[in-house]
Amino acid sequence: MTQVHSKPIRRTRHALKRTEDRLEVVEGLITALNALPKVIEMITAAPDAASARASLQVHLDINERQTDAVLACPCAGSRAWSRKACARKPTTSARSGSACATC
Repeated sequence: MTQVHSKPIRRTRHALKRTEDRLEVVEGLITALNALPKVIEMITAAPDAASARASLQVHLDINERQTDAVLACPCAGSRAWSRKACARKPTTSARSGSACATC
């Protein structure tokens, strides 16, 4: 394969990997939203973030990356965690480093 043809293939593979990674995170967020009362209870009852993380992983059967995305949502730290608040589009881009980029 020539270099001219391999460059678009590399870019496409990279784009696919990023999309698959994003899908994994979104699936975790959907799982959390579907169990919203349980998630709110686990987050508010946990004495610290590590306990909340462990509880979410065990009870929702989500992985570490998904759990981090749930806890990174700005609304996850408050008691007002709701579908409406988390359904909003982020106000800043994912590249800006905002925690809202996952929500």
